[in-house]
Amino acid sequence: MVQMTIEIDPQGKVIGSSPENGCQLKGLATPGVTAAIANLDVTFSGCTYNGYNRRMSGRLAVYSAKKYAQLSLSGFSMGVGKIAASFDIRATMRR
Repeated sequence: MVQMTIEIDPQGKVIGSSPENGCQLKGLATPGVTAAIANLDVTFSGCTYNGYNRRMSGRLAVYSAKKYAQLSLSGFSMGVGKIAASFDIRATMRR
């Protein structure tokens, strides 16, 4: 487990970082099925673990009354002559 920060500006621009593992992220957020959910399309770069240096998508759900948020991102790798792989980032963030 490592610390990661994510910011979403009012226009949907997403930026973030996880200094402990070198990751930077940039991308876009779009409205989800409710006002408390944002769909995310982000790209990680600079990560120590090369498997995370990729585009990932998922969602951020905010539960204000309970003072936490849940992040769920997934990415896939497929190619000719390569073994398919999946990569997941899951987090519960509390205040």
